Amino acid sequence: MEVLAIVPARGGSKGVPGKNIRPLCGKPLIAYTIEAAILSGCINRLVVSTDDREIAAISRECGAEVPFLRPKGLATDCALLSDAVGHVEKSLAAQGYRPDAVLVMFPTHPFRTPALIRALTGKLGQGYSHVSSVVRRVHDPSSVFSARNGNLAPLLDRPGLSRKHPGKTYYRATGLLQGGLLAPATENKTYLHVVEDPVYDVDIDTFEDFYLAEEIIRGGLFDFTGGPSR
Repeated sequence: MEVLAIVPARGGSKGVPGKNIRPLCGKPLIAYTIEAAILSGCINRLVVSTDDREIAAISRECGAEVPFLRPKGLATDCALLSDAVGHVEKSLAAQGYRPDAVLVMFPTHPFRTPALIRALTGKLGQGYSHVSSVVRRVHDPSSVFSARNGNLAPLLDRPGLSRKHPGKTYYRATGLLQGGLLAPATENKTYLHVVEDPVYDVDIDTFEDFYLAEEIIRGGLFDFTGGPSR
């Protein structure tokens, strides 16, 4: 199976300037994702989608491909990830490359192992057309509110919805790995890989997140070949 992995890494981060290539314990943040993908041994092509030339240069140094830059219109705060992924797929197709499966891994999730990538990729074509890393959430979505006109309003406008559903489990997708077959031969079925350890769910978006990730690495709390080590 021909597998394409895409790492979306636009420039212009507002919270932490240069976030995707900011050093984390001695190497660029994006390097952790690139290295895990390469070491997994199941990725045929690893492409970084970016509009930033510096990110492109560092990504190439780390071993990824950057065959083209992402158009600025697909790198705004309002741009959709699906459009950026679609740009890579169409651009490569124009060059004659059509993979069987496409995976997406966010560079802001440094704590992922090659084994995790292999495990999820191995599910594709084995009864599953899509794979997704998720975390389990016991919170009922009916208890989530947003601010509207100075008041709290339920996120789900469903009158009479119970606040609690005994036995029901909710999931949230993570940026560790998402993907699927481009032309599934079987019914669409998604394999959910439930991430139990919170270290896997560290998503770097602020300076505080960087500090947390640094402490995890310096404290030896994560083995990049085997996972959490405590």
